[in-house]
Amino acid sequence: EQILSRTEEALCRCFAEALGKTVQEIGVEDDFFADLGGTSLDYFMLKDGILAQFGVDITSQEQPLTTVAACCQFITKRKVE
Repeated sequence: EQILSRTEEALCRCFAEALGKTVQEIGVEDDFFADLGGTSLDYFMLKDGILAQFGVDITSQEQPLTTVAACCQFITKRKVE
């Protein structure tokens, strides 16, 4: 069983809500598209959820942030700046 930070737990919930999955189905290294079957429309929902939860817009990234781990790293970095 993986130990998650509060940010990772909240991101897993955002991923699960956007994908219509349970939190238990989301791993921190699972790719939103390749592993979890997300679509571009689902990704827009994910971005909205992250913005609402953390006040951070992930749209500005050149590469889409497609794992909980990548999103967590980005959000943590943003909150420190």
